[in-house]
Amino acid sequence: MTHDTKFMTHDAKFEWWILAAIGLSLVVILVGGNHWIAGSVLLVLLIRAYPQRYVTTPDGLLIRAGLANRLIPYRAITYIGEDAEDTAPPPLSAETVRIECGPNCEIWLAPQDPSTFFQDMARHTPHLRRRGQALTRARV
Repeated sequence: MTHDTKFMTHDAKFEWWILAAIGLSLVVILVGGNHWIAGSVLLVLLIRAYPQRYVTTPDGLLIRAGLANRLIPYRAITYIGEDAEDTAPPPLSAETVRIECGPNCEIWLAPQDPSTFFQDMARHTPHLRRRGQALTRARV
């Protein structure tokens, strides 16, 4: 995690199962699959997925995953908290943070330090109110 006067960077938690899945994929490619096609697909997936970081910028939450960047404006975020509903994709870490940013938009993140990430996001989303272990839109 790095800190700057304008933004803070949170690294994603390293998940060993992902490394194991990549290793298994490589074994399958080497043993008998079409290594040119499968290897190319695996390489593209790796380039788009790693490294993963979450940056709180002045304009919004920037999710950096490999070569892809996605900026979510703070005003679009309606919920930040642990995934109490167990709706995260099954292989994700038990310490995932769920962010809702629209009527049908949910994002699951796995920051290395979820509590620091949560505190940082709370500073950037004054339109959300703390309810237990979550930040939610204030009821009118």
